[in-house]
Amino acid sequence: MAALPQRLSGPVIALLLVPSLARAGEPSGELATPASTTAEAPSPPPKPARRGGFVVGLAAGLGVASIVGYPNDLQKEGYASWYTATGARPAALGQLWFGGAFADWFTFGIGFTGSPLFGTGSDKARSFGGLFHIEAFPLYPLGGKLRDLGVMADAGIGTATVTDAMSNRLVDGSAAALIGGGLFYEAFRTWKVAQGPFLMGNYVWSDTALRPAIFAGWRVSLYTKP
Repeated sequence: MAALPQRLSGPVIALLLVPSLARAGEPSGELATPASTTAEAPSPPPKPARRGGFVVGLAAGLGVASIVGYPNDLQKEGYASWYTATGARPAALGQLWFGGAFADWFTFGIGFTGSPLFGTGSDKARSFGGLFHIEAFPLYPLGGKLRDLGVMADAGIGTATVTDAMSNRLVDGSAAALIGGGLFYEAFRTWKVAQGPFLMGNYVWSDTALRPAIFAGWRVSLYTKP
């Protein structure tokens, strides 16, 4: 075959390359998997099995307590002649709290506590307080009856006072700190109500008063879930 003229060689080569370029642009048959454009929906939180929702608790018990201290007066505080001590006396405890059960093993709430002492003659000895109340069930993952064994802790502000028959304050622990803690067991469950025994101690103190105590009694909790 005669050689192509020099001026035609460029167009001929271009025509010969067009099919090859077209085939190079064709898909190979293996399509890349496009990246997912939507995130997976988060799994819903587990539903409560034992405790959940809003909770109201009530505890009542008996124990032993004492109050010692001075009037809230700088001219009397620290002087032996103004020192008063009830000694260890029988005492009662009443406690109310409300809050939320955020998990089967954890509850947080706020509440109130009060404790009168008995056997102090004409004097009246008592303590009151507002508190933050925490309950936890650390053995819940083990299942069975252990999931109803709990620990509790209280922290707040209160008062411990002793007044005589004329309503004079012999001990005045206003704006005192309050801490407490103990164990409890929700032995019985009826509908959404759990109840059982408890053992706890608490302590109230300020610059002018000290009030240690220990109590045993019965408590009831109402859970709105499950």
